[in-house]
Parts: sequence; C-alpha cells; structure tokens
Amino acid sequence: MIPSQMLKGILQGSVLAIIGQRETYGYEISQALARRGFGAISEGTIYPLLLRLEKGGLISARFLASDQGPKRKYYTLTNQGLQELAEFQISYRELRAAVDRLPGFDKEDIQIDLDNDTLTISAEHNSDKKEEDKKRNFVKRERYFGSFTRSFDVTGIDVDRIDAAYNNGVLTLTLPKKQENIPVSRRLEIK
Repeated sequence: MIPSQMLKGILQGSVLAIIGQRETYGYEISQALARRGFGAISEGTIYPLLLRLEKGGLISARFLASDQGPKRKYYTLTNQGLQELAEFQISYRELRAAVDRLPGFDKEDIQIDLDNDTLTISAEHNSDKKEEDKKRNFVKRERYFGSFTRSFDVTGIDVDRIDAAYNNGVLTLTLPKKQENIPVSRRLEIK
C-alpha cells in the first residue's frame, strides 16, 4: 500500500491520467486507482479532489443518465487539464529517475584502486540534462555532480584474492585474510 503522504503528492496527477483515458465518473475513478495498486481511495478523498480540479479548470463535468440509479457526473479533461497531465508525467518521470539513482552510482562510475596496503574506492557521476523547445532554446537545463572516496587499510588481507562485484546498486568486496604463517615447532638435533 502506498503511504498517505506519498499518495498526496501523486493523486491529482494520477486522477488526471485516468480521466485522460476516457470520460468517467468518481466511483469508476476510485476503482481504476485500486486496480492499479493505489489501494482503496475513499469518496472523502476523490470527490473533493474532483471538485478542486473542476474549479481549477483542469476538468469539466456533465451529468448523464445511469442504468443503475440517479444521474452520474462524468468528467473529461480540458485543454488546461491535458497540459497539466503532460507536466505531471514529465515531473513524475524525473522524480522516478532521481529516486532510482539514489541507491548509488552506476558500475561504470566506480573505481577501486589498490596501492600497497591501501584500498581506495572512488565514484563520480555527472549529469547534464536539458530540455529544448522546437527552436532549440532551453526550456530547462539541470546539471549535477556527485563524488565519493573512501580509503581502507588492508594490512593482513590477501590482496591477490580481493574480489569485487556490483549488483542492483550494491558494491560487494570480498577481502580474504592472509594465511598466517604458523610457526613450526620442532626439536633441533645437536651435532
């Protein structure tokens, strides 16, 4: 289930996306959200949101007859709603990409160096994302840089057997100990 604080941030855009698929009504929107993994969204949440969207000019509504009782209020996106939905989808993709980058660096960004008895792990990533309009003018440009460096003393480690693996954002190092030279005890014969 999606935590309520997280849901608050994406519910409006998600409702716009459902309405954008076809003309629909409140209960049907709740059911569509539930089928898509949002859990049970109460009428006390959906209907005030629909009212705000309508007052904000993002959706329009009309009453249509229902086979199962009183008329239903059906919603469609306005042009302003279509634009808001497109902006939400861009923002959501950017947010998702940012969250996906959180666990760490890509494998290609990581370097592991061994110098005598010092193991150094370093990583660096740069990004330059730009959005341009049809005239190649920048609409938005974002740059970010991140780096990380840690050094470890590996005295007592068999440096020839150190192994590194990277899987799903997790770097795993295997550092086997050196075989200790166990002193051999023996009795010496006197000549």
